[in-house]
Amino acid sequence: MSNVQLRQYYQKIQNYETALVAKDKELAELREQNQRLAEERDQLSSLSDSLSSETQNLSSTVSEVKENNQRLTQAAAVLKAENIGVRAYNQREKQESRNAFRASRIDKLSIDFSLGENEIAAAGNRMIYMRLVEPAGTVVKGAEGGNFEAEGQNLSFTNRKSVVYANTRTPVTIAFERPDDYKFKVGSHKVELYADGKLIGFKVFDIAK
Repeated sequence: MSNVQLRQYYQKIQNYETALVAKDKELAELREQNQRLAEERDQLSSLSDSLSSETQNLSSTVSEVKENNQRLTQAAAVLKAENIGVRAYNQREKQESRNAFRASRIDKLSIDFSLGENEIAAAGNRMIYMRLVEPAGTVVKGAEGGNFEAEGQNLSFTNRKSVVYANTRTPVTIAFERPDDYKFKVGSHKVELYADGKLIGFKVFDIAK
């Protein structure tokens, strides 16, 4: 083999070695890139899991806030009976003294109150139920008495009245006329008022002997 051929042969070997070194370097760079991509993928996966968890937490928080707002709105929409007063009348429709109701002289009770202003409550017809509770806890049933659902219970009522409510202060009077076979008891009585299945107010008053 001539010197020229040897030089050409060695040159080819050097070229191959140079090419191999370049390929090794390229492979090393590709491995580094793959490693970085794998790390970035893991980071993105972790971030995705974190965002998913945060989204679930936010969704749960939003649901809780909505439920709480709904409860607050429902509570705010409940009507309130204000300035509840009790008047007593004898057989001649003469009003008894407010400070001394006497059992033997009462033939009629008049329950006066106002439904307070409430812009959140729905306007329209409302049935107001009145319960007259005796000292022993018995509910007096009048001629218009019956039963209704309120506070998750089936309750007796003494009288009721349908009222048109327009979100403004609305005066209401509900009467109870004593049946011939009924005598008022001596002691502390309570008037309870209900609307939309909720207790909206009460008043305690005494009847003397």
